[in-house]
Amino acid sequence: MKATYRTTLPFALLLNLLLPGAGHFLWREVLFGLFIFLIMLLAAAIGIVQFLIPLPKVALWLLLGLPFLFYLFTFIDLARTVQTKRAKVVPTVSAALIILAAGLVYQLVSPSGLVNFGIRNFPEISTVTDSHLNPLYRQGDVVVANRLAYTARIPFLNRQVLHRLPERFDLVRFVSENGRHQTGFILGLSNELVEITDGALNADDSPINITLPPGFQLSGEWPLTEVADYSILVGTFNLGTLDDLHLVRLDSLVGRVDSFH
Repeated sequence: MKATYRTTLPFALLLNLLLPGAGHFLWREVLFGLFIFLIMLLAAAIGIVQFLIPLPKVALWLLLGLPFLFYLFTFIDLARTVQTKRAKVVPTVSAALIILAAGLVYQLVSPSGLVNFGIRNFPEISTVTDSHLNPLYRQGDVVVANRLAYTARIPFLNRQVLHRLPERFDLVRFVSENGRHQTGFILGLSNELVEITDGALNADDSPINITLPPGFQLSGEWPLTEVADYSILVGTFNLGTLDDLHLVRLDSLVGRVDSFH
């Protein structure tokens, strides 16, 4: 690594992006670098906890917004530090390599690393291969199943955590009984008795106003179905007509489906 490169501002900013406070560590502002790391570690912990214990939006904006603004300020302060110390301090090659390696390891391994969290919760992107989603999506369209819409994979828990309940008529991707990934609309929610008669949807003996996208319709006679706790009833369609019903456990949801932009 050339000396001219490890003393540049872009390299210091890269370190701060990989590991909060690492840029200040490189330029021997150790205490402030440690303070930055602890503040951002606390913010990451709050971000993870809100998947387990939902927080009010105002509280969440304050608890995450303020550390984010502070983090932005650290980049400005780091630019000042590099400019003022460049003539006096020359970071060693070994220090630069060690801190760079620590930043990469942090992002890939640490539960609070955004890259690690992103890999675990990366959306499922797929291409429509048949007519089951016509006319909303046609063959060849690319759709994305957003995992974070309902669940999050928390690294240290090593499992999916449900942080938001799906809503009726959401278009979702799920793992069916035979292990296939399928896509359909949610028609019934947990602990409901659902019945479809002459295109009318009833839940617990009450009619439900149907808000499916244009071109989709419920038809035929579908027997009364009891939706178990922690489950939903998903209808799959073919050319806009209800084709089958699936009882799906919430932990079998892949995510909410949207077009890929």
